[in-house]
Amino acid sequence: MALANMIETLYVILIITFVLSPFAGILALIIGWNIWFRRQEERRATAIETLASQLGLAFHAYGDQDLLTTLGHCSLLSHCREKTVKNVFQGRTDHVQYDVFDFQYVVGIGGNRRTYRRTMIAFHSKELRLPDFALRPEDLGDTITKAFGYQDINFESHPIFSKAFVLRGSEEARIRATFAPDVLSFFEQHTEVCVERCGDRLIVYYRDRVRLELDQFQPFIDLGFKVYGVFRNRP
Repeated sequence: MALANMIETLYVILIITFVLSPFAGILALIIGWNIWFRRQEERRATAIETLASQLGLAFHAYGDQDLLTTLGHCSLLSHCREKTVKNVFQGRTDHVQYDVFDFQYVVGIGGNRRTYRRTMIAFHSKELRLPDFALRPEDLGDTITKAFGYQDINFESHPIFSKAFVLRGSEEARIRATFAPDVLSFFEQHTEVCVERCGDRLIVYYRDRVRLELDQFQPFIDLGFKVYGVFRNRP
């Protein structure tokens, strides 16, 4: 807190000297933005910790290394750098452990460098006997990549699913068996979701690169459990 007060004092001084030095004004804006951003992050962490307590779940400021390592191997996130997992709340039922968390990562370099933050849920259960796969909504760029032979597992029986999603994985036969008609029909009703079986976890998140507001957490958790439910105990 003392450090924050000292930074704020410096910020005020820099604002006063703005007319004397453009550089000081720019520096003041940078410091001011950092103060604002840090406070927003602190408020979010406090709010999520309170929500976790209300739901009877454990809260951790940062994710464990196992979770971060799993995310590092997910194909949908393989292009990301500087990955961070924080604001984790963790729950457990008789058959599954789950973690809801904020995931921050960087893509691009130089002038194209962008930092993204999104909310995810990860399930860990012995009842998830699945091949590794990556499922995400299809976009315009996929039309081009598929023309060059990029993999997309389609199902003639479910053209709506095949048009809405890109599905990839090395064990195509097992993936086709996993995506039974009821699974395909489920995702035809939920075209906004990304799912990846990665390592020992099932990862679920929305396609938009955003973090959820507090009032969106419970609907997101409910959706995550629906996804978990359609894959639970698949052969």
